[in-house]
Amino acid sequence: MLLPVFLVSMLVLTGSSSPPALSAQRTFAWTQLNTNGFGRPANIGCLGMSVNEDQLYLGTWTTFIGASVMRYDGAQFTTIASGGFENLANYAAGTVVHDGTVYAGTFNIVTGCEVWRYDGGTSWTRVDGGTSPGNGGFGDARNTGTYSAASHGGSLYIGTQNATTGGEVWRYDGGTSWTRVDGGTSPGNGGFGDATNRACHIQTYGGHLYASTQNLTTGCEVWRYDGGTSWTRVDGGTSPGNGGFGDANTEVCGLIEYDMSLYAYTTNFTTGCEVWRYDGGTSWTRVDGGTSPGNGGFGDASNTELYSATVYNGRLIGGTGNIQGCEIWSYDGAAWERIADNGIDGTQNHTAESLAACQGNLFVGTGNNSTGTEIWTTKTAPAWYLAEGATAGGFETWVLVQNPNPEAVEVDFTLN
Repeated sequence: MLLPVFLVSMLVLTGSSSPPALSAQRTFAWTQLNTNGFGRPANIGCLGMSVNEDQLYLGTWTTFIGASVMRYDGAQFTTIASGGFENLANYAAGTVVHDGTVYAGTFNIVTGCEVWRYDGGTSWTRVDGGTSPGNGGFGDARNTGTYSAASHGGSLYIGTQNATTGGEVWRYDGGTSWTRVDGGTSPGNGGFGDATNRACHIQTYGGHLYASTQNLTTGCEVWRYDGGTSWTRVDGGTSPGNGGFGDANTEVCGLIEYDMSLYAYTTNFTTGCEVWRYDGGTSWTRVDGGTSPGNGGFGDASNTELYSATVYNGRLIGGTGNIQGCEIWSYDGAAWERIADNGIDGTQNHTAESLAACQGNLFVGTGNNSTGTEIWTTKTAPAWYLAEGATAGGFETWVLVQNPNPEAVEVDFTLN
């Protein structure tokens, strides 16, 4: 099947709070890799992309058919789990790699989230301590989702979604054994002492584990793990409440490491998503080009969510949620560039739900409630810097070629 290719012109957004203006044209070619929904429109979303041995893994978000896990080897997708791991209530799944092994975590609002280890082929082993079907959520069915996962200090950590008693953080000790480390006691008592912190996104940075929260009441928060069950709040607010970096960034705050700094990306349904860089202590600097409070979304408040992020070719890449079609933005540490808009190929792709760098390419998985999730890829044009000079008298000519991209290359050229 011939899948579509779309060309997208780039926009540049500097530190100004004004909407971005069209820059000199630079074109990115986007290619769709899958049929919509992998042939099943009920696969409406793509969660938790991860990379293991140069192969891409992802989970689907579904309606009524149970989550699937797919593997992409550079040529084709292979289904390695389906039907929600024999439990249709596992409606969504994401993947993470820890110690060379792929794990999948599910969302299940009936019996609680589950965690599965990939054993090869289509074989999986459940490791969260529950028995299938059901009996999930680390012993508390109110832990309805594995909201995020991270490999830190030789252990796998899971952050849960719990809209009743607050999100929790669990450490995997091997086999089916887990230890809760967020400071609460099970069941319940999560959210770092505030039940309105109903989900935890975790990220390792600078030798520490950090957790950011989803809080629809007082704004998202960021916490640093100090070991044992001890955490320190570092977003600048005081508990309980007073989050969102001083604004209505209430929905989600995700974290990512880029260029030796920790970044937080938010959802704001009023004034648009924001991006903040951590400066240490409780200090943060806003870097999305807007001024607080408000004025987010890269100049367009319709970009309500920065739904996903990854690092690719030395740049921070963010994918938005936008009712007019998701957008993809690229940041080099100084300026933002829009490298895809209008849902890449149409407004039905409302969210860029997952991003990953793999096989030298950037991958995007979309949320599409109409025709099913789409997986797109692009390979950005390399940047080259050339300097030429000649020595007087000796007639020697030299050329310096600088390659700022992370991949090594060989250069052949002819001087005439």
